[in-house]
Amino acid sequence: MSLRLKLTVIIVFVSLVPLAITAYSTLGIHQQAFDRKLSEISRLSVRSGASLVQAQLSGYRKTLRQVVESIRWGELSPAEREGALWLLYRQLDDIVIISLLDETGRGVGPSVYRDDSVDPDDLAAHPVATLAMLKTFAAFIPASTAVDSVGSAGELFSAPDSELVMLPLAFYARGPHGPAKWTVVVALSLNGICEKVRSMGTGDTVVHWVEPKGRAVCSSAGDRALVPVHPKLKNRTTGSQLSELRYRDERGEEILATVAPMANGFAMVTEQAVRAAFSSSSKMRDRTIFWIIVSVIVAGTTGMLLGRSISVPVRRLVKGASELARGQFDYRLKTGGRDELAKLSSTFNEMSAEIERRESEIRQWNQELQDRVEEQTREIKEVQDQLLHSQKIAAVTSLGAGFAHEINNPLTGVIGYTQLMLKMAQKDKALAPYGDFLQRIENESKRIEKVVTTLLRFSREHRGEKKSVVLELTQLIDSVAMTFAEEFASKGIALDRQYAADTQRITGNATTLHQLFYEILKNATIAMPQGGAITIRTSVVDGRVIKTVIEDTGKGIEEQNLDQIFEPFFTTKENWSGEGLGLTLAFQAVEEHHGSIRADSTPGRGTTITVILPALKGGAHLA
Repeated sequence: MSLRLKLTVIIVFVSLVPLAITAYSTLGIHQQAFDRKLSEISRLSVRSGASLVQAQLSGYRKTLRQVVESIRWGELSPAEREGALWLLYRQLDDIVIISLLDETGRGVGPSVYRDDSVDPDDLAAHPVATLAMLKTFAAFIPASTAVDSVGSAGELFSAPDSELVMLPLAFYARGPHGPAKWTVVVALSLNGICEKVRSMGTGDTVVHWVEPKGRAVCSSAGDRALVPVHPKLKNRTTGSQLSELRYRDERGEEILATVAPMANGFAMVTEQAVRAAFSSSSKMRDRTIFWIIVSVIVAGTTGMLLGRSISVPVRRLVKGASELARGQFDYRLKTGGRDELAKLSSTFNEMSAEIERRESEIRQWNQELQDRVEEQTREIKEVQDQLLHSQKIAAVTSLGAGFAHEINNPLTGVIGYTQLMLKMAQKDKALAPYGDFLQRIENESKRIEKVVTTLLRFSREHRGEKKSVVLELTQLIDSVAMTFAEEFASKGIALDRQYAADTQRITGNATTLHQLFYEILKNATIAMPQGGAITIRTSVVDGRVIKTVIEDTGKGIEEQNLDQIFEPFFTTKENWSGEGLGLTLAFQAVEEHHGSIRADSTPGRGTTITVILPALKGGAHLA
């Protein structure tokens, strides 16, 4: 006997018993899973159907209740009440009859319904009401004592001359006599809901909608309405939990049913013959036996070992591909052997490494691109803000110049006449009582004159030419700080200067730059009336610009005011007595020197002003 034949015989006899046991065990597991799945589908189906019907029925009741409660029925005339009933009638196409009853149960005006004599287009969807329906409806109207705040539903009924199943509903209405309440009663056709119930059924599955008395409101099998269901089903509809049961019908067929109780005693039921329900399971069992035999034959001829030697590497490759698809680019396969599958695993690992490398590069490129875009966006915004601010200053400059020229001459006259009258008051006792008022007029006029003078100077400086010289920035700052030495000492303000070791030379107008740092230090001093600390730091950046940071520990500036502090006449001081152009002059000075200025502040902790000016070419370098 050849080795190949021996291997075939061993495989057949060794694998037959385990394979058969495994197949039948697997079949049992699959059948159980199938049964559970079937039960789950049935539960989901009946629960979904119950939710759909309950939602539509609740929606009907909610719509009607809202309309009824919104109308003051007792305050309407008879014609208006009839119109209101027709309005309510048009809310739902399934409404058959609507009536308004008083507290004694008697009708208030005529009922509203569609009959054969009147058939307007907007009522064509409503069922036609017959005399038999009206009489039957009157017998099933809920008693007024049973109507609560959300309305009440009566017992389902069907007129002798109609197949419509109707649900009587009653809602409290606002009557004319104080607490006395009327009742709006509605006969609601369930035909629309039943159409959906009928559409839920399939060839093997029948769906019933069961009412509290155990009668089927409608069925997907097309059975007659309000016919009692099987007694075993009726017992389950009164519970509160979804349940399953099996029973035999009148023909002896075993039926699998699922019952989903609903609100107000209703229930949704699905029925399916057990034979039909588990036909797929039987077919699966027969086919499994067949394929077990085929598998044993195939296993004997091809060899289990060969299959295993191929399937294991393939599964590893599939898992590796799945991990790559999930983003695990560092996943690697175990390699071993010299066959094609081993080479494929090695190639897969190389591919994974390349994908990981390229993905890392892409992430880096994306991050770099995002950073560049954000940086360019920030720079563009800063340029736009600075341009807008410059335009504001130019507008104020032009306006200030014109305003100053127009007001200067009349103001000079006012001051002159006031001073003349002051001298007259000193000589004439009759005018002496007015001397105090004249003195106030002179002081306030001089204050206006000071503002006008500042405006003129501001406009001249904005338009005038500036002589540029080479300056040592730290010396300039020191000279400005010296002007505040006495004020710092009197207020208890400590000054800390932290200058960079590099040469910090710039080219610019000494007067304008002196004004720049003077205004910044003046504002910092005003912000610390009880004392504090001012820190001045300078640094050279890339040998091209000089950055000066001035920090104080004052009361700070609110965030919403930071964008306005460089605008003319803007101030946050409680007692403002200046011209309101200090920081505007500072902004103008920085702009004239092609630099930038920025303010950052935390209320209660202080303010930081950052000034950046171009360094003198060749005069500043990094150590």
